[in-house]
Amino acid sequence: MAENTSNAPVASKLIFLHQLNEQPLNAKVRFLCCVVDYDEQTGCLTVEHKYPRIASGQVCTSAVVDINLILETVKRPLLQAGSWVNVIGYVQSISAVKRRVSSSRTVKQQDMRTNLPKVQAVLFWDAGALRLDKYEEAIEQHLALVVS
Repeated sequence: MAENTSNAPVASKLIFLHQLNEQPLNAKVRFLCCVVDYDEQTGCLTVEHKYPRIASGQVCTSAVVDINLILETVKRPLLQAGSWVNVIGYVQSISAVKRRVSSSRTVKQQDMRTNLPKVQAVLFWDAGALRLDKYEEAIEQHLALVVS
């Protein structure tokens, strides 16, 4: 048996939501996000964190979080749109999701299918009182240290 073998769980990697697409399948990640929608039939949340703020909208700032494994422990208020939550989970495949979008030319909304990264949640908790700008700044600093 190798000397450095450990039975400890694999540590999660702290990322921004838009970095999910860069992670390998089954990577364990941690991120902050805002609940957009909860689908009771599938047990999945659509979440977002519009960061970085790029006018062109080229960065994917949404994802699907499957909470079926932890559903019994999740507090109902956290499933409401607008709730900020922390998620630890495993990167899964891309998921096709029906989203309601507004056309800039018209006021009417329409349903559109979008491919979003999917995460199987193993931990899910309230973000609490949050200064989003300070959080984003702190994570940028953390990621800069990890890369260098």
